[in-house]
Amino acid sequence: MRVVVQVWEMYKANNLRQMVDPVLNGNFPEEEAVRLFKVGLMCVQETTKLRPKMSTAVKMLTNEIGIGDTEISKPGLLADLMDVKID
Repeated sequence: MRVVVQVWEMYKANNLRQMVDPVLNGNFPEEEAVRLFKVGLMCVQETTKLRPKMSTAVKMLTNEIGIGDTEISKPGLLADLMDVKID
């Protein structure tokens, strides 16, 4: 979950490129990396109705559907599943 929070903070700061592994040393298509992070954030939005369907997410990842300046809301936080007790 920590990574989602980091990506969210970088998204808000308009600096998603910083989340790319530095080992790649700039050898990656920046637009593709930013799209990947944005689609990931769309899929974990707190309000489930705002999340894209899986088929839509795949089309976004392959750039069949543009995401442009789509507004992304805050990601939802999951409780640690180890702490959840089932009766």
